[in-house]
Amino acid sequence: MAAPEEPGAPSVEADLRRRVRGFVLRLTGDADFAEDAAQETLVRVLAGGAPRDLPFALRVALNLVRSEFRRVRRRRAAPTEIDRVADPRGAEPAEALVAAEDRSRFWERFGHLPEKERTALVLRFAEGLSCAEIARVFGMTPNAVSCLLHRGKERARALLAPGSVAP
Repeated sequence: MAAPEEPGAPSVEADLRRRVRGFVLRLTGDADFAEDAAQETLVRVLAGGAPRDLPFALRVALNLVRSEFRRVRRRRAAPTEIDRVADPRGAEPAEALVAAEDRSRFWERFGHLPEKERTALVLRFAEGLSCAEIARVFGMTPNAVSCLLHRGKERARALLAPGSVAP
């Protein structure tokens, strides 16, 4: 019998959904797709007796992201970016625009990393997963993940250095 949850405490499913949504949002930058992918991931994870742990859920979400990237690549649709426009009602629209350009430049350069390195870096530093958990997501050993993270950090450092030009 399952232990009763504390009142006001998020359920395991709600926490899993929140973590998956954040992961997908960091990979794609699309809030609507992140929400859809989080819901689809929960449906797949909770159905059929699959493990309910975070690494398995992130593996399912990563596969959904890859499928979406393949689908979009075939369509060649350009996303609209409303977030790039500064809000003129804000205190300093120029500062908001500069910050938005910096974020855009960061994600553009970060996007030049190989997919596996980029995903491993997001899992480690944005999601806080250990090397062992990331290894379960990718189906590799923790030592291989450590090497992958090292290569990814070195490439990211080079790409994000001031004065560097993205390939």
